[in-house]
Amino acid sequence: MEFLGMNDLDDNPSKLKPSSGIFHSPNGRKKIYFDEVIGSFTGAFVMAHPDRDTIQQNQELQQRSLQVATIDHDHYYY
Repeated sequence: MEFLGMNDLDDNPSKLKPSSGIFHSPNGRKKIYFDEVIGSFTGAFVMAHPDRDTIQQNQELQQRSLQVATIDHDHYYY
């Protein structure tokens, strides 16, 4: 719904509206439109961005490391 700019399932898309004649277009034109929309969707929501994933993983590891360091600092192990 976010991708199409919809508030709920009953809403009409406010983004990526197909042209009014798409239903009467030749199948080749429909396929081009479909491929463009699906490509945009998978690029935005499905395919992971490697750098973004690496950054997120590093941030999570740093947070966990700080938590462990805090626990170690606050507790004495005999």
